[in-house]
Amino acid sequence: MELNANWASTWTGWQCPCCGRDKIALSRMSEGNVLLCRLELHHDHIEQSVKAIFNALDPRAGGSDDADHSRQRSDAKAGALALVERFRPTLICMDCNLAEGETKLRLPTIHRDFTFSPNEIARFIRVLPNQKHEIDLAAAAALWTELREDFNDRVGFAEQVARRFAQGRHRREHSSRGVMLKFEDRDFFWSRATDAEPRLLDRPISQALANRSISNDTAFASPKPSPHRTRAVSRPTDEQFVAIVENMQTGRRTWDAAGEDWKCPCCNRTKRELCRKSGSNAWTAHIHWVRRWKLETDEVSLGYRTDEGSKGIVLGEYETAFLCHDCRNVITKTCQKSGDRRGEDSLTLEDIRSLLVRPEPHRQHEFDMGAASALAEGNAPLVEAVRGFEAHKDRAKRAAERHASLTGFQGFDTHQATAAMAQEVAAKSGEDVRAAIARMSWLVGEGQRLHRLDMRQKAIRTGGK
Repeated sequence: MELNANWASTWTGWQCPCCGRDKIALSRMSEGNVLLCRLELHHDHIEQSVKAIFNALDPRAGGSDDADHSRQRSDAKAGALALVERFRPTLICMDCNLAEGETKLRLPTIHRDFTFSPNEIARFIRVLPNQKHEIDLAAAAALWTELREDFNDRVGFAEQVARRFAQGRHRREHSSRGVMLKFEDRDFFWSRATDAEPRLLDRPISQALANRSISNDTAFASPKPSPHRTRAVSRPTDEQFVAIVENMQTGRRTWDAAGEDWKCPCCNRTKRELCRKSGSNAWTAHIHWVRRWKLETDEVSLGYRTDEGSKGIVLGEYETAFLCHDCRNVITKTCQKSGDRRGEDSLTLEDIRSLLVRPEPHRQHEFDMGAASALAEGNAPLVEAVRGFEAHKDRAKRAAERHASLTGFQGFDTHQATAAMAQEVAAKSGEDVRAAIARMSWLVGEGQRLHRLDMRQKAIRTGGK
């Protein structure tokens, strides 16, 4: 069965707003004999045009180290998008989503960033229960002709806003203090619950429900052979490589921070060698970052962390490592196959290196999915240790922030602030005050240390920007 979270989280009587079928009529068998039960979030791809326009017209896009300018540009893009978007993101069935995409592939005159809305999709599909839709291409082409002027007008409006922003208009002042919100019962109870049970911050209940409610048996089990191994290898020319980097809309800072002589620590490919053609025949190249974990070795910290509930592996810090998009995709595909969102920590760099089958320049990697799933399962203690580290960091940072508030705004010195916080804890737990002061002093120090660690690693990931 192939059953995704969108299907699992909607009620049994849900109906597709495009084709009107209910869930019984939506499910169908794939070519690989898997029952498909999928709903997709359909959204307006005009967003890509808006982003491209803002990046093209703003001379500081991609290279600005001015955080305020980046935030102003983000606000302006969001405002323009809200005014030009033709429909809100809408949950539709898999077949309606597939029909919309296939229609645009078969009608290349349609702008690549145009998206038919749910009501418009209904105008060019022929619907049968438990089958893929038939597409009326003539009706779709006529509909695009009808809508083209409106789409171009919206893109033109976004360009006007982007041009005005590039000229220094539409700036908005941001206050670090924000808006004071009224008290909410749910916020009060949530804060009390997470204080008592920090694991709730990791959403263990909802994640466990999702893991048992979805299935992904079609992942990497297609009866058709993968085309990327049968076609000739494309290698970028010097001009193409320069263009790939210059036109990189996301991940440019990570790319630059990795350094000119960087090689992927898993597949040993250079920046140029990881460039490859995507399924749409466009060049793609990205470098991602992951965390490499280090064990906690300080005896005092180990003692306190054990008291906090850490069992087995106890992690003390991490360092940033860069890896190519194809190696990062090994982690992504393994998580998709298992249906368990373990995240990037389910496989280590050493695991990925051992899984690759003859990595080649300019190609996607081949790897043993069964072996990858087994390694990810074996790394469950590491994933649990990461969760423990994040929970500890959250507690420590909150303690450091409270300590800074007492010393910065209420006139306490360092020792007075620590003692006041420790007395509050001791009053609740019955712990000896002197022991509570020692523990609180350690926790505040941990919050400060982990904040410095995060800032140091962020600087590495962004090249100091």
